[in-house]
Amino acid sequence: MLTRSSVLAEAPHIFLLSNGNGEDWVGVQVALALKKQFPVHLSALPLVGEGELYQREQIPVVGGRWLPSGGFTFKHFPALWQDLQGGLVTHGWHMTQRALNLKQQVSLTLAVGDILPLALAWGLKRPYIFLGCTKSDYYSPGRSCYFWPEQRLMRTRRCLHSFARDPQTAHRLQQSGVPASYLGNPMMDGLPEVGPLVPTGVGLLPGSRPQEAQANFLCLLTCARAMTGTEFMAALAPGLPLASFVEPALSQGWQWQEPYLVQGQTKVWLRTGAFGQVLQESRLFFAMAGTATEQAVGLGRPVVTIPGAGPQFTARFAQLQEQLLGESVLLCQTPQQAAQVAQQVLADPQRLARIQANGLTRMGQPGAAQDIARFIQQALVP
Repeated sequence: MLTRSSVLAEAPHIFLLSNGNGEDWVGVQVALALKKQFPVHLSALPLVGEGELYQREQIPVVGGRWLPSGGFTFKHFPALWQDLQGGLVTHGWHMTQRALNLKQQVSLTLAVGDILPLALAWGLKRPYIFLGCTKSDYYSPGRSCYFWPEQRLMRTRRCLHSFARDPQTAHRLQQSGVPASYLGNPMMDGLPEVGPLVPTGVGLLPGSRPQEAQANFLCLLTCARAMTGTEFMAALAPGLPLASFVEPALSQGWQWQEPYLVQGQTKVWLRTGAFGQVLQESRLFFAMAGTATEQAVGLGRPVVTIPGAGPQFTARFAQLQEQLLGESVLLCQTPQQAAQVAQQVLADPQRLARIQANGLTRMGQPGAAQDIARFIQQALVP
């Protein structure tokens, strides 16, 4: 049975900790669901980035700053070196201090991501709930993807509950004595419903991390150039300047005919802040992204990926993503191979039907944020 806090004279204050663009998305969806269900004060500390998603929904942001690696500090040695040069130690200290300064006001902390927000939530010495949206037992067949330090933080009395991103992961945590469950994946909330519109284009998803997204975009343009006879749309993150994508493309022989990049017979429409529309209007994606790839898969689309230089979308990351998302992800090694595979899958209706069903299995249906918010409400209001 869930431990409940005492009744509060004022609306409870929920503090969101998240460490990445996808994690911010999940935090925002749960926060919006909470606001609809009962009076609540919200504030967020994005451990990576400036929290544009929170700010867009008028959720107060406490601090926030871009690190050069975009949050891959401890997964890639060059990223660690970049972040150290970019003030990682000072940044981490200030983040911790901001969180500690708020702790007396906080009724409940919602830690979204991995061990970093989980450990910080534990350090605040306030009740907390963990949303483990970045790890899955699909990554580690036969054993839990969560190591003993993570599981220990999930077993403490102050950790009221943990939510896994899929049933398999939740079941193994339960077997290890962790109070955990699966209510769906909030990553699929907040997206446009896939309606009767028949998608005709091919989407390009270069990711959202500065510098890496622009490098990925050039690779995806090569994929588009190798695939003829279709329309292309690139979903660009709103926090990244349009010019930072256009100028490198010009040096590769593309021409800028706003809002299109053009080379020969290939036209690519650059769309900033229109991710939902690109998702709806694309029948297939060339992608070098994390969260965006998962969301495209969840909507039943095939996604053709190709490894990049990182720090996120390396060969290892692409392989793990393929394990996580199954046959919906088609991992290729060259742009030419990616274009060929894309044409093959689009010409195979049976394979497209399997991919659509697989996407639902791996990512779940929308609605998880509401169920998690209802769980949080029960924890705070007797």
